[in-house]
Amino acid sequence: MSGLRLLGGSLHDRPSAVAVLAVWSLVEAVPALTAGLLVAQALDRGFLAGRPVTGLAWLGLYALAQLAGVLATRQTYGPLADLVEPLRDDLTRLVVRSHLSRVDQPAHQSDSVAVNRVVDQVETVRTLTATVLRNLRPAALSLIAALIGLAGVDLDILVVVAVPLVLTVAAYCALFPRTAARQRSAIGAGEVLAGTSGRLLDGLREVTAAGAEAEAKARTGIAVDGHAVQLRRLGRSGALRTLVITAGGYLPIVAVLAAAPWLLAGRATTGEVTGAFVYLVSTLQPALQSLAQMTGSWLLQLTVTAGHLARSCAPRGPELRAGDRRRPADGSVRLRGLSFGYGRLSTPTVDDLDFDISAGEHVAVVGPSGAGKSTLVNLIGGLISPQAGDILIGGVPLASIDPVELHRQVVLVPQQAYLFAGTLRENLAYLAPCATDRDLDRAVTALALEPVVRRLGGYAGLLAPHGDGLSAGEAQLIALARVYLVQALVVLLDEATCHLDPAAEARAEQAFAASGSTLVVVAHRAASAARAQRVLVVGGPTG
Repeated sequence: MSGLRLLGGSLHDRPSAVAVLAVWSLVEAVPALTAGLLVAQALDRGFLAGRPVTGLAWLGLYALAQLAGVLATRQTYGPLADLVEPLRDDLTRLVVRSHLSRVDQPAHQSDSVAVNRVVDQVETVRTLTATVLRNLRPAALSLIAALIGLAGVDLDILVVVAVPLVLTVAAYCALFPRTAARQRSAIGAGEVLAGTSGRLLDGLREVTAAGAEAEAKARTGIAVDGHAVQLRRLGRSGALRTLVITAGGYLPIVAVLAAAPWLLAGRATTGEVTGAFVYLVSTLQPALQSLAQMTGSWLLQLTVTAGHLARSCAPRGPELRAGDRRRPADGSVRLRGLSFGYGRLSTPTVDDLDFDISAGEHVAVVGPSGAGKSTLVNLIGGLISPQAGDILIGGVPLASIDPVELHRQVVLVPQQAYLFAGTLRENLAYLAPCATDRDLDRAVTALALEPVVRRLGGYAGLLAPHGDGLSAGEAQLIALARVYLVQALVVLLDEATCHLDPAAEARAEQAFAASGSTLVVVAHRAASAARAQRVLVVGGPTG
């Protein structure tokens, strides 16, 4: 998707606002269209013909045209807002959907720096779009209107003006691709600098521990210097572009002055030549300079940034076709050469792990704090991507499982229970919206949740936001019952029972183990590890 297509899609969805803006834009261009014609008539038919009242009447029409333009300008702000403000929502929605779709892909690794950068680009695109529509639009219409007006005044004058104007536009257009390339290079160099700085901050502790400050400084310096070089190149292109357009803006005026004796020798009247100067000085030359400035800065930046935004939000890599997606045959889990670290320079939290879990098996993961227990279950659940190695669920690689199917069949329950404002039924059936009362009763009985249900007044009882009013243990029981209803192939409990008393914890684990689901428990109590069929000691041998 190109940047222009990205913007065009949003504008295309609001045809009424576009139509209203187009109508008022035409009215807004009336002063630019009629200025020289009315001044020419005021001179030739009025003042130079000895009829000052007639001349004043023509100038009165000129004043009315100016008033119409001012009123039309005021009327453009409404449709402009109708176009620009929803653009931010459209682009933000695109960014969020794109990022969430990648979170669903097992190969995705979250990059908060990149996301923040894209959010900044959304605001930049919205601001530049507003600026371009507000300023570039009337400038372009004024230029076109002035040329039409010149043709109405005298075709010979238009020919005299057209030659230097065409040469100026041609020279400017010849510089534009080079400037666009340098603008893209400057943005790319800025992203390289941001990425280098971000990676350095991620591994700052390791850099200090390894005594690699000099190397880190050198790498960052290269990125800074590269960005500065691209900005200087962009500045030189801008200066050359400004020189061309400034000189070109005055060339038509010089050309008409040079041709004035020839024009006044029977080819044009004094009023027509004066009217031509009105077009050139008050409309054409300012509009040309404004267009050059805006296309060379705002429009160019908008095009490059929107294109960059479109590419960053585009799907990365080939998406799985429906025929390529596979469903796990069972709840077996196979880990081969699995490695993951939270920083490029940091020691891997999970390092070259090989481990097999049979379908329906109950495994406990134990180890000291920070050893990688939560990281391991997040990897199995597809919430983060391994830096090396493979994960297979039911004999199928994670990357080949449909994301929706993956998160339906492999469910992770974190320590912090997620509850929302609504009925108890809505909270319990959040992952199984078609669950019947009998299904709810079965989950409630399995998790011994009956006292909570009675205290809340049944399934229609209301929960406060975040489960306020419930104890931490009650909230965990509701979250566990929610997952029990799904009957997933693999259930991952990441200290999801830490707020339960030992008896409630034992009952919850036994309920999941008896359901047929493969159960992986990050254990915080020795009794929890003792209930498991096998124990994986993170950082040590399996048991």
